[in-house]
Amino acid sequence: MQKTGIKDWKLNEIKEGDILETQQGNRFIVEFSFKHNCWSIIQVNKGNTPELQGQRFTLERYMQPNLEVVGSIYSN
Repeated sequence: MQKTGIKDWKLNEIKEGDILETQQGNRFIVEFSFKHNCWSIIQVNKGNTPELQGQRFTLERYMQPNLEVVGSIYSN
């Protein structure tokens, strides 16, 4: 698991394969996008914005003050 160099609001290092969650219940998985050469997140649940499920966002651009690491695809 590679580190992204970005931390969540609790100052936990965000790594490849981490599961991130917003206070609104949206969950994302962190992965590297070779196509765009950057860290990205993919919304994996419906949360409060079901129309965005499956959409990809740039991690640095989407980073919110309430985004938190809640697990990893490798351990959950």
